Amino acid sequence: MIAFCQIVQMIGLFVIINTMVYVGTRRVSKEGIIIEISLFAVLVSSVAYLIQTDAKNYNEAVACLKMVYLGKAYIGFVYFMFYFVYMKKKLKRPILYLLCAFHTFIYALVLAGDKIPLFFKGISYYENYKGYMYLEVKNGIFYYIHIFVALVYSIIMFYNGIKYYHEHKTDPDSKIMLGMIYAGAISIIGVMIHLTGADYEYDVTTMMLEIGTVIFAIATIKNRAFETVEIAKDNVIENLSDGIIVLNSDFDILYFNNEAQKIFPKVSNIESNDVGIIKQFCEFMETSYDRNGRYYDVQINDLTNNDIVTGYTVSLVDITTHMEYSKMLENEVAEKAKKISKIQERFIVSFANMIELRDDITGQHVKRTSRYVRIIANALKKRNIYPGIITDEFVDAICKAAPLHDIGKIAISDSILRKPGKLTEEEFEIIKTHPKVGGDMLREALKIDEADEYLTYAYEMAMYHHEKWNGTGYPEGLKGNEIPLSARIMAIADVFDALTSKRSYKDKISDDRAFEIIEQSSGSHFDPILVNVFVDIKEEILETKNKNYE
Repeated sequence: MIAFCQIVQMIGLFVIINTMVYVGTRRVSKEGIIIEISLFAVLVSSVAYLIQTDAKNYNEAVACLKMVYLGKAYIGFVYFMFYFVYMKKKLKRPILYLLCAFHTFIYALVLAGDKIPLFFKGISYYENYKGYMYLEVKNGIFYYIHIFVALVYSIIMFYNGIKYYHEHKTDPDSKIMLGMIYAGAISIIGVMIHLTGADYEYDVTTMMLEIGTVIFAIATIKNRAFETVEIAKDNVIENLSDGIIVLNSDFDILYFNNEAQKIFPKVSNIESNDVGIIKQFCEFMETSYDRNGRYYDVQINDLTNNDIVTGYTVSLVDITTHMEYSKMLENEVAEKAKKISKIQERFIVSFANMIELRDDITGQHVKRTSRYVRIIANALKKRNIYPGIITDEFVDAICKAAPLHDIGKIAISDSILRKPGKLTEEEFEIIKTHPKVGGDMLREALKIDEADEYLTYAYEMAMYHHEKWNGTGYPEGLKGNEIPLSARIMAIADVFDALTSKRSYKDKISDDRAFEIIEQSSGSHFDPILVNVFVDIKEEILETKNKNYE
């Protein structure tokens, strides 16, 4: 009997060691780790018990007994944990910690078993009993509590395992659960035999535990329980059209798929401990990454465990088609917007010319004033004057708006606009209403949703281009910087063109005299800063004035 049991245990040890090597060479998984722990626990128990049978004295035998329980104290808990992990069930952390503490407490009682009679009431030693050393152990209260807890584990796993097996007979998982049931049943049978005292010559609990664990391990290995999910993940990840790179919290590269290496060949050449390069790589890739004419959207996400960052995943998603399509749409929209803008500008200029013709002024006035406005604004920008206001967008907008500065004249009668002589005081008061009329018209246009920015400047220029720096202008008598900059620029351009152009009620004056009048009006009619710039760009103004824009 004894010799037979020893042979069975030796065979079991051989199987367990080979199984541990096999599982250890597979990809790491929670299931595989638990299997390794269970195999190791049984291995320790079996080896310790075999050594115990050949102990040289009492102390050595007791030491081996304590080593036996290093496995026995935890193996039921380990099986229970495998069940929850493999079946993807949740075990609340407080319960998990409590169970772990209980089994640790049990093992602590085993270690003190020869001094504290709670797990063992007594340990007797029989030297050279039928050819080997024999310990007779009397069990204490916590031994039976430990057996009861193991029995509860077995009942829970047995019940759920049978239920799962009947509901999923064709699934590989059902065979694994059946293996777990066999393992638990064999272990319980061993405990029952031991409790009856039928194995007084040889403690069969260790042998039966070993046999059950081997059956369970073979069932899980046969059905690749600890690899199936990982293999599926690998297949999915490796076949992704997106690149995937996994880093730990120190930015060491843990994994990258084939697509990531194609996209970023350097990833396989970076030393795992070269943190600087890895960080630089991540910072570089936080925006879209252009590689050989293809574009990738790069996303870096934290890997967290209990709110602690344990690593990072870098995803490289090919967005080339999307980018190309977006660019095509952008180009089409830009082209259409450009055409609409041109049509709009032509309409504005034509409308402004129609108004000016009523005033017996040729269409050249609209073109020249718009160009004067652009020249003055660009000169201010070049000299960094009013830097918070004057931008390229500001310049374009006020040039586009300039033709509408006299839109209010549409409400003035032809008899006043085309009068060849000097206007009466009453007629001049009527003329002075055109800025307010134009401003009101454009204010209504501004109420339209998503109104263009140029309409804001058109309103300012129409409403305030007859205001004066010293506050004596109209319609509101604004003074100094109260007058919008766009209107102050328009005022100089409008007055200069009026002075140097022939009208029905006056002759034109010389260019030099016009510049003298502008200079003399600095600080009274015009913004002194604008006047200085206007005089400074005299040659450019005159070159523009003398061009033929027909």
